[in-house]
Amino acid sequence: MGVVLACLALSGCSGCGDDDAPPNATETPTPPQDQEGWQTSVSMVSSLPLCDVRHRGLLFDFGSPGMVGRYGSQIESPIGIVDTQHDGATWGRVYDRKVTLRFHLPKVDDIFVSMRAIGHDSSRVNVALDGYLLDIIKFGREEARVAKSRTTSLPVDAGIHTLQLRFRGYKRSDSNPFAELDWLRIGSRSDGDRTYGPPTFEDVLDLQAALGGVPHRALSLRAPSSVMCTMRIPPHAQFRVAVGLNGDGKATAAILLHREKKDPVVLRQVEVEGGEKATWTDLDLPLHDYAGQLVGLELITTRSSAGRVMFGDPQLDVPIRERAHTRKAKVVALVAMSGIQKRDVPPWRGADSPHLPTLGRLAKKATVFDDHRVPSTLVSAVMASLLSGLTPHETSLNDPGAQLPKDVRTLGTMARNASVRSAMFSNVPTTFGPFGFEQPWEKFVAFPPNEGASSGAPMDQAAAFLTDRAGTEGRPTFAIIHTRGGHPPWEVTPDEAAEMPPDEYSGRMSPRRAAQQLAELDGRHSRLTEQDQERLNALFLAALSRQDRALGQFVRRLEEAELWDDTLLIVTGDVSSSLGDFFADGAPLTEGMLNVPLYVHFPKGDHAGARVENPSDVYDITRTLLAALGIEPLPEMRGHDLAAIAEGFAPAQRLRGAFLDDTYAVRWGQFVLRGKNDERPSLCNLSVDPTCAYDHTDLHPRVTLSLFRQLAHDRAQGKKPPERQPLTLDAQAAAWLSVWGAY
Repeated sequence: MGVVLACLALSGCSGCGDDDAPPNATETPTPPQDQEGWQTSVSMVSSLPLCDVRHRGLLFDFGSPGMVGRYGSQIESPIGIVDTQHDGATWGRVYDRKVTLRFHLPKVDDIFVSMRAIGHDSSRVNVALDGYLLDIIKFGREEARVAKSRTTSLPVDAGIHTLQLRFRGYKRSDSNPFAELDWLRIGSRSDGDRTYGPPTFEDVLDLQAALGGVPHRALSLRAPSSVMCTMRIPPHAQFRVAVGLNGDGKATAAILLHREKKDPVVLRQVEVEGGEKATWTDLDLPLHDYAGQLVGLELITTRSSAGRVMFGDPQLDVPIRERAHTRKAKVVALVAMSGIQKRDVPPWRGADSPHLPTLGRLAKKATVFDDHRVPSTLVSAVMASLLSGLTPHETSLNDPGAQLPKDVRTLGTMARNASVRSAMFSNVPTTFGPFGFEQPWEKFVAFPPNEGASSGAPMDQAAAFLTDRAGTEGRPTFAIIHTRGGHPPWEVTPDEAAEMPPDEYSGRMSPRRAAQQLAELDGRHSRLTEQDQERLNALFLAALSRQDRALGQFVRRLEEAELWDDTLLIVTGDVSSSLGDFFADGAPLTEGMLNVPLYVHFPKGDHAGARVENPSDVYDITRTLLAALGIEPLPEMRGHDLAAIAEGFAPAQRLRGAFLDDTYAVRWGQFVLRGKNDERPSLCNLSVDPTCAYDHTDLHPRVTLSLFRQLAHDRAQGKKPPERQPLTLDAQAAAWLSVWGAY
């Protein structure tokens, strides 16, 4: 906070030495202030659990929503810490012997730890900072008492630190906690002897604040205090807050903007006066110069003669823009291709693609989404999320040994309930019946890879189903087509193989057995000869070309039935795994594996020819399919309509997560946090390190903790997952997967 105070001490300072800071808000033209023309992007009142609250140090408020995501590197709060309330406060009943907390120290400082606790089976706790014992704190047994550690002997570096509490003593029974914790404070030497009032959630939140007869939901702070929330600034954003003093005298308040490794920018500093005639001072601060950046917005009060400074409804507003919607369609179809990457297909393929005329046509005449990300590298998990609008965690499909539980409501269930004819056609074994995808479609057809059906059979049968309008009575028909794309086994006749490069090929790579042969290589390209690699490339291109022809025939069938103009067709990939990585299923969660192609032909040709840079994910596909079917999404479903995204809608606070087993890769703008539950994560900055070769945590500590906290809150607020259903394979299913190269 020292840098902040130094900035506030400079009269008229807007940037505090920050050369690229915007001019003072009083000198910047602001957009029209018509409240009906704005909508809230982020409310700091609603987002308080994600923010850092400081009053003479950082506070941890046990038993409150603000503890989610603060227990070390655990995504979910420990089951050994139970939230409870008594004596007018929230508490955490601690049954685990160890409690780990992570925090950000903004500047080099001497620090100490204090806490309010009730000892039960323990009355002493070892306090360790970054693995080194700081002190042994003693607190009262069966009584609430504030206890404090000694101050560090040397200053602690700025950055992320770990605090561990280890309770001493023996547990008398499983029903007794070691202790109960009300709050924990990380203070600095200069504040050690001052009277301390913890800014707990109940203390800070005032949802019925009023000054001059004007009500606000407010954050109530006694000096010196601050609340800082990390957020991504959307275009044309305006930060709005009403500031006032509840009490007598005068106070100083300020709004600061923080960016990593730069001095804070003082957006506005105001003097407010209390008393019987106290009123709100309304501030409107334009932030368009920071659009697209991840910043920390801090509300701070540094001086108050008496009372509390109130920040009424502090929020980030953006102009209201009517969102586009996908039109209702007569035909709704999704084609998910396996075994393709963006670099395999136009428009991302560097060279021309004469062998892919249909995808080339879609690249030019449909809508192309450049930043489409899937939530897993496991094919079954991606398809389950696409069909349900839920995360892999919420569908219990985090690992290859699980099947889609019957309790998960999918697009097939919703279509049936809406009396919409629906079908699913698949020649990818991991979306066959044993994996839970067979129900509850009106028609489900699987094409096992060991039974000789052509790779285009799913699209052929889907076209027949969709063009049969008998009995639809004006309702749409709906089909999911999961095709093998470029994935082997490949359909190549001996005569066709004889014409493929290299000449006089004598290697062992067989079109029908290629998946099994590649699986035996265990991802090691060094075991392939140059001739083998050349032959595999030729087989792969031939397979993609055959799939493109099948897709072209599918489109022609709709055109001939005069349905194309009233069709929503979405073509995408399941995971970004192709020949280069031997069609890996369940590969590591790298950005290269998570970004897949996405083409959308909207009804009536809406947004035709557009190339969209705004991010999208599979949940957006789910929402778009439902919009075209005229079906309301379920409350728990995620995502946005792709038509709105195509027109420029880009939710600034969207967190795009990917999950596999207990690993995760969550992306926020150009930052990606990658890790494993209960292990220290690493941060990648794609703008300077596209391959994520380095850990940028030390450069962006606040972003790192904010991303993790967002991930934990997203998990806590999401739909509770059903019980995991283990996958059971009979001999027939095992044979399918063997030919597919999966086992």
